[in-house]
Amino acid sequence: MLILLSKQVVLKTIDKLMKMNQLKEITVKSQVNTLAPSASFLKSTSEKFTPFFFSLFVAFIFISPISKGQDSEKQNSIFWRISGKELSSPSYLFGTFHLLNGNYLNKMEKWKSEFEDSEVLIVEMVLDSNKIMDMVAEMISPDTTLDKLLTKAEYDLLNAYFKEVSGSDLEKYNALKPISLSVLLTTYTWAKLKPEDYIANDLPMDLYFVKEAKAVVKEVIPLETMEQQAALLYNGTSLIRQKELLMEMVNDREKTEESLLKMDKCYRDENLDCLQEIIFHNKSYSGDEIDKMLKDRNIEWMNTILPAINVKKTFIAVGAGHLPGEFGLISLLRKEGYSIEPIQF
Repeated sequence: MLILLSKQVVLKTIDKLMKMNQLKEITVKSQVNTLAPSASFLKSTSEKFTPFFFSLFVAFIFISPISKGQDSEKQNSIFWRISGKELSSPSYLFGTFHLLNGNYLNKMEKWKSEFEDSEVLIVEMVLDSNKIMDMVAEMISPDTTLDKLLTKAEYDLLNAYFKEVSGSDLEKYNALKPISLSVLLTTYTWAKLKPEDYIANDLPMDLYFVKEAKAVVKEVIPLETMEQQAALLYNGTSLIRQKELLMEMVNDREKTEESLLKMDKCYRDENLDCLQEIIFHNKSYSGDEIDKMLKDRNIEWMNTILPAINVKKTFIAVGAGHLPGEFGLISLLRKEGYSIEPIQF
């Protein structure tokens, strides 16, 4: 995690991993056996893989619609001060955008002093290099392949799109779950749309915060384990549902690209209301899916956030989509009696 690696290198590493394990020919049982001989390789190079495994959760940008309802005031900030309710010192809530990196963070100033003064960092998860092989296994379909799950027309369309943005043929990724392909497509599409944001030797925002915290031996608390996020991302919906969402992305790629660029602009403008409107107007998800991906997680996260801010000055860095809305962290903190105010950059 402490090695800074460009996203271009990470994407090439993905291809190498897929080739190394010949994913298109293996089932879940043989996958584990096939991957096992590579354990020493993965261990020795685990830090090179961690940026990619974090980027897997970029998928939450599209599968975590924001819950309906807004605070009465305009929410034009990604950085908030938490105070009141007899707190000995304020804590801070920072909304990240998983596709941007540490270089973007370094252009901002106001968060730095508060981050440095904080005693605790809370993030969505902390990567464990010893569990990377388990994450690889979760990416793979247990008893089918993409060419069996999709019709020939769907497969050909997906293959053409994937080849265009990645330069690789889909065949070697045939054993991956549809959600894994959605993540790869999102990552490759972003690289194509915003190449200027793929700066050498840089980390995604969330990993950058963790790296900086560990450099000064700051306590780091994850809101979820790798296993929990993997279960939610890869096994939270059926393969059929994953296929539907994947093909929506492929069939309306212009909308996908437009959404990415618009979310990027909203984030740079620090406009949470704008982000909320974009994602909430995505009609692809049911109310139950929305609750599972956002509302339920935010409520559960409060069980970790509240004890931390009541004891120590805490810096909380989570995806910006978790901040606004009736069940967003801003609203939930206010309901607990805390004062939470925006800090403008």
